[in-house]
Order: sequence, then structure tokens, then C-alpha cells
Amino acid sequence: MKLLRLTLFAALAAVLGYGCDKSSAPASQRTVPFSLASQTVAHLHWLGKKQLAAATNAAAFMRIWGEPESAALEKQTLDKLATAPWRLLPHVATTNPAAAPLLRPLLDDCVQAESYLEIRAATNQPGEIAFAIRLPAGRAALWQTNLAAVVESLTGLHTENSGLGIRDSGLPPGWSLKKHEAPNLMELTRVGDWVVIGLGQDQNALFADFVARILRDHSPVITASLGFWLDAGADLQSVSDAFKLGWNLPGHLSKISLQTTGEGQNVQTRGAVNFSQPLALTLDPWNVPTNLIRGALGSFTALRGFAPWLGAQKIWNDLAIGPSPNQFFIWSGQGVPMQTVFAAPMSDATNRMWQITNSFMQTVNPWLETNKAGHLELPAEFPGITWVGMPFLAPYLQSRGDFLLGGFFPAPVGRSGLPADLLLAM
Repeated sequence: MKLLRLTLFAALAAVLGYGCDKSSAPASQRTVPFSLASQTVAHLHWLGKKQLAAATNAAAFMRIWGEPESAALEKQTLDKLATAPWRLLPHVATTNPAAAPLLRPLLDDCVQAESYLEIRAATNQPGEIAFAIRLPAGRAALWQTNLAAVVESLTGLHTENSGLGIRDSGLPPGWSLKKHEAPNLMELTRVGDWVVIGLGQDQNALFADFVARILRDHSPVITASLGFWLDAGADLQSVSDAFKLGWNLPGHLSKISLQTTGEGQNVQTRGAVNFSQPLALTLDPWNVPTNLIRGALGSFTALRGFAPWLGAQKIWNDLAIGPSPNQFFIWSGQGVPMQTVFAAPMSDATNRMWQITNSFMQTVNPWLETNKAGHLELPAEFPGITWVGMPFLAPYLQSRGDFLLGGFFPAPVGRSGLPADLLLAM
């Protein structure tokens, strides 16, 4: 929380970002010295909605973003984020969000404009943060004045006009603020088309590196971030250590990364989680329910190695149906709204399904009927259970061979509560 107090702009950039892409500068001119790259423990590059709208492979995605419901969700989210610092951060100078209207247009820029965030943690040195956003002159001036007012509201301190170490460059002065808690120095300046903001302890070499990169390459973005709508990565433990955050990270979790880009008219997202030590996982050979998957797929997800975790959960143990599965599959079909199917391989699946059925009929069904939320039925066609009487959806669970199969289908037809196309497929 010490770090979050004056780095809201960085967090907001991360929350609001969806992607990144190639910039106009040649990749060969945008490399970063290895010493800097080795000290970087987090980064995020977002292309910006304006540039994304010009990408041909983002046309379908932008149509969805342009829907009235999407616009309403975006506005609602930004409105709430604009007051969040005064509502959520501890030890702010005032709990009165009078400066929230000044923060609100800056959040719009975080969505619309290209931005880049980097966190550095050199050995035995305090952590440093730098954030840059590409803006025209008018919006850059708005950031200089509005962000100063927001920071002054949160800290009770005043910013000072400053050339920020580049007084002889001919660039307009920015401002700096020195507070009491670490990291104690916040800086802002404008370099070319970019507004650069830094947060460090006493001094910020990363902030100076951002300025140098922009003067040299016209962009602070590292080469590795090119080619994506979004590119993000973090060594979480190093971030926690650099700012003394005391994060309690699970299971030797070390590094995470996420990249999003367009492929044809689809959105392709790739993520990775790296652990500092091997995990105690039992990775059985895949047992994909190929005979249960019908028609063209809209999505498909497969998980394995989670049996110890699931077996330790109270909700599973309360079922009293034996060992937990170690694999899980979920998919959806094309052309059928709300069609989602899942399956888990289980030994003695039929008997376990009868155990679940008996338990649900005795405990869940009375509650559903009392609360007028439909009721459970036992289909005649297979061992299983169906929740009927719900609007729009027909949830069900059944045993099929060595699998428990379940899902959500559109509104039911027929006595069993399952859609006719599923019954025909059995």
C-alpha cells in the first residue's frame, strides 16, 4: 500500500490496458541495454484504443467495444476508478474526492492512448517506477496540471516546478514532489510526444532512462513489447521485495506474463506462469473426451494436475463421492447461444453420479422449490440430474462412460429438460 499511494497512474494503466502493437520506430533502434533489461521486474505496454481501431485484425473486437453496453461498462468503470484513491488508499490527506473530476479525463487517456509502464529493482537498491503516455500537446498540458492537483489532494503536499535534470534540453519544465514515505520522489515531464512520470527514492534512474530513450528513439518501449496489442510481465516477488510490500505469494509463484493480439478476426491471448521451484503436480496422460465433443467448437479449455487442491476443498468433501478428478475440460459450440459443456474423467462415474443425485435431491431440491427457483428432475435416458424451470438455461449433470458430463444449454424443450439436439446426439 505504501507503493500504491502515489502510483495510481501505473495501476490504472495496467487495469485499463488491453494490448499493444508495433510503433513507427524501427525495432533495431528500440533496443534497451542488457543491464537495464536484467533489472526490469515488471512492464506493461498498451497500444491504445485509437491505434487499435486502425488495426485491420482488430475490426471485430472494436465492433464489440463499440456496442452501447460496452461503452456503458467502460464509463461506469472509469467513473468508479476516478474516486477510488480517496475511498480505498490508506493515509490520504483528505477523504473528500473533490479532485476526482480532474483524474477522470486522465483515465480516458489511459484507455485511448498508447502507454508504457516499467518497474526496476536493481540489487540492494530501492525500486523505481516510470510510466509514459503518448499525448498531443493539449492533453499533455492537462496531465501536468490535473495530476499535480490530484497528487496534492492525496498527500497534502505541493508540487514544485522543475526541469527534472533536463533544463538545458529546451523542453518545458514539469514538476516534482517530495513526500515523507518511501518511495518519496514523484516527477513529471514532457518529452516529445510523451508525458513521463516517475516514482523513486530520492532519485530515479529509470525515469532518466525513459527520457533518454524518447530523445534517442522517440519512444520508451522496449523491443520485446512490439507486435502485441498488450504485452505485460512481472516478477512478483522482486516487485514485492523492491518496495517492501510483504506480498504472501502462493507456491513459489515467481513470474507471470500476458500477451494479446489479433489473429484474423479473433483475439488471441497467451499467458504463462513460472514458478521458482518445481511444483508437486501429478500430470496424468491427457484423457480428452473426444467422443463427447460434437460440432464446431467456439472455445476449448483443458486443465490437469489439480486433484490435491480440489480434494482439500470443503465443497468437494461435503459431496462424499470419493477421490477428486485430476483433469477437467470445458468447451462451447458455435452457433448456439449460451451453450457450454464440461467433463471430468472419473472412475466409477455412474455410481458417483447416483451419489450426487441422491444428495442433491435431498438437500438442494427442497431449497429450490421453496425459493421458486425451479426444481431438479431425474431424466429417464441416463443417470443424471437436470435443473428445470430456470429462465434461459437448462443446467444438467450426467455420467457418460468414464466421465461426469455437465453443462448449460439454452431454454429446455421436452420432458427431460434437455434440448432436443442433445438428446438426438446421445
